Amino acid sequence: MVHLRNVRGSLATAGAFEEALLDDGDMNVFKIVKELQKVGFDGCINADHIPRLEGNVGLAYSVGYIKALFAALVA
Repeated sequence: MVHLRNVRGSLATAGAFEEALLDDGDMNVFKIVKELQKVGFDGCINADHIPRLEGNVGLAYSVGYIKALFAALVA
């Protein structure tokens, strides 16, 4: 299982980090998913450490973003 998350900052360089939405942090999540595809990963990908937004909007956004990443991989 891959816990997919994104952050801004780091403990090493900034002394702290902030959880971010999947498309709004320092990492390129699409490149990560492409690498998982390259190595034949066939497990579960789980949205993790989602910033709190009103209601379950953060979770819905993250699941939709992951689905869009998958769609882009097969395009």
